[in-house]
Amino acid sequence: LNNLNKEANTVAEFLKANIYMAGGNDQTSFMNAVSQVGDNEFKMIGLKVQSYWKPDFSTDMEGYFRSKEAFINQDILEDRYLNGELTQQTFEKSTQNGLQERVFLKGNTKYEFINHMLTFNMDAAHHRNSFENNIDREIVNPITGPLSKLRNRVNQESEGNNLNINVDWNLKKFSDQSVKYQFNYFDDHTEQLKWNRFDDIHVNTTTELLRSRFINSKVFRNNISSSNSLSILRIPILSRFNWDNNVAFKFSKADQIEDNLSPEDQFFLERNSWMSYDENQQEIKWDSKLKYKRSIHKATARWDQYHNFGVNVGMMNFWRNNNSTNSFRDLSKRFLKPVPELFYSYSKNILLKQYRVDLKYLMDYEIPSLNNYVDLIDSANFNFNTLGNRNLVPQTNHKFTLQVNLSGSKSKFKHDFTVDFMLRKNQLLDSVIYGQNGRVLSTKINGEGLPYFTVKYNSTWNGFLFGKTTNAIWRLDYLNNQEYGYQNGVKNFIHSHTISNFLLALITLNEALKLNLTNGLLISKYKINERNNGYLSNQLKGDIILTYPKGFTWVNNVYLISQKATRFPMNNQVIINSALSYRFLKKEQLEIKASVYDLLKQRSNIKTFLTDNYIRNITTNNLERTFTLGLAYYIRKF
Repeated sequence: LNNLNKEANTVAEFLKANIYMAGGNDQTSFMNAVSQVGDNEFKMIGLKVQSYWKPDFSTDMEGYFRSKEAFINQDILEDRYLNGELTQQTFEKSTQNGLQERVFLKGNTKYEFINHMLTFNMDAAHHRNSFENNIDREIVNPITGPLSKLRNRVNQESEGNNLNINVDWNLKKFSDQSVKYQFNYFDDHTEQLKWNRFDDIHVNTTTELLRSRFINSKVFRNNISSSNSLSILRIPILSRFNWDNNVAFKFSKADQIEDNLSPEDQFFLERNSWMSYDENQQEIKWDSKLKYKRSIHKATARWDQYHNFGVNVGMMNFWRNNNSTNSFRDLSKRFLKPVPELFYSYSKNILLKQYRVDLKYLMDYEIPSLNNYVDLIDSANFNFNTLGNRNLVPQTNHKFTLQVNLSGSKSKFKHDFTVDFMLRKNQLLDSVIYGQNGRVLSTKINGEGLPYFTVKYNSTWNGFLFGKTTNAIWRLDYLNNQEYGYQNGVKNFIHSHTISNFLLALITLNEALKLNLTNGLLISKYKINERNNGYLSNQLKGDIILTYPKGFTWVNNVYLISQKATRFPMNNQVIINSALSYRFLKKEQLEIKASVYDLLKQRSNIKTFLTDNYIRNITTNNLERTFTLGLAYYIRKF
């Protein structure tokens, strides 16, 4: 039983979320910030086996059954701005009760022989989900009053399977010779019953609908990639050339049936032919690149110097075909695009220090999804609709990268500095129509592209601070994005900035006492024309870990959280967690643990979503102060 509201997708994650590895040093993993929302009950049983049969042959297998029952209540407040003015406010309450069940099997095998290395990975899963979702939403104009009211209830059940297979072969004698194969299969059957009552106060009308929808889908994906150094041909002039290929196949089948039912007795009224269809999709993407590279090496008694440069000449061939019984979803598209790439790197090793500078140019493409082309307006969807645009073309990206790396083993530091700059052509933009009753219709269009760039700095350091062993990590990111957006046909200039800062220090005070300090800062700012929206989040975390006397571990954890968004008040939280455990037996395989989570009962689950024209504040119920007592026995061969 996962008692701290944490979701695990592997056996290893489950063990970290609940107990310590017997005899291990991972003593704070269960104290990480809880990311789940709502009240959740987790049950999981699993088995993980790792075996090393020979030095060149190993296997890793695991399997589990997981059940998650969720109870989620949400309050949503959204401010929507049009033409710089606050024109609509949304007040929404929702409840969701659901059950998710998953059976998962996974196996990894690695085998080395002569000059070859073969890796085989496979995982398979079966899922079964059901939920009921209820929504009450009201949209008002701050000046004129209510615009519309929506009551929505959805009952849904789904069941399906998926299978993933990965095979990786490498010829160790030639580092540039490899072949990879990936296979993915997914199927799902969904049954949905949806009831809507929409009161359009603006025109004084009421619409009540009851619909049933059945969806069956199957997806097959195959991906084959190869990297081949032409040096294997033993022709000197070809030794500097590589030929890389990647071919991806996707075949899918989907059928959807939607019926309109009587809201009073659920009797069948009529088939909704507009939203009912049977279709097959084929998609093939082939990327082929011929790479030329050359290296110049100079060396003295004190240093080594390398100049590496190259050019890649490639083509992207993309074909998509969708055959549907609904003619509006029929589609056939093909794109043949050049993919050039240039790169240069300079590196120098001086005694125990290394320096490296990389410059790179790449042209690639963002291909619209099938739904971007063929989505249909669902007249019974009263909050948000998307409409396909059959005239879309791929977005062209010209990417420029500068990367600088410095490292030194003597001072145990490493610095990475990266600047990415991108120019976009035929940029994929959102064109959104906001109705006076609060309904929203969104369409993708191609428009004028504007620049985008990021700056990233990563630093690690290992050494002594005030005579104490210290490991430190610092990450600083800056993102600057400019683009156009369309609201009710009006073109707007949108400029966003995001700064994120992460600092981690692990300090060993003595053999029995450790201190971990973490700080995370996020600042976001959106500017549309002359109006600004902003968001600030700062988190400070501290862990004090005491392992004394022998067998005892005492972990104390403190979170200080501050959040502020435009128009909303500051949200401050102090979260204190603590756990005391004792390990028994010769190999510390038996453990008893008592813990408390959120001692001060201050945790509140508030999330703010910020864009150019709206601010959404979501408050969700969450796990409050909890006391747990656990007993764990770790069965394994040491």
